[in-house]
Amino acid sequence: MAEHRYTYGDSKIAATRLRILAEVLAPTSESFLSRRVSGPVGLAVDLGCGPGVSTRLIAETLKPSMTVGVDRSEAFVGWAGEDAPEGVSFQVHDAMRTPFPTGP
Repeated sequence: MAEHRYTYGDSKIAATRLRILAEVLAPTSESFLSRRVSGPVGLAVDLGCGPGVSTRLIAETLKPSMTVGVDRSEAFVGWAGEDAPEGVSFQVHDAMRTPFPTGP
């Protein structure tokens, strides 16, 4: 099987780049989520969460009971989990593999 790696790496610099990009795209992302998801959300899973910015945006916008960010990068998941809000967690997991580490 081919080795999986990030195009721009999973360093602190790469995490900063992803955070900046997420800030720029936040208004569009919030609008998209608000228009496309209706009703209460029990579980939201962010596949390929990187440093967790998109996971937090999903949690803030949709207000699910539980939000889980998954990423294969231990470094990104470690940074994402720092000061995670209540109801938001992060797991090291390859999004190409099932089952997800979220339970049913």
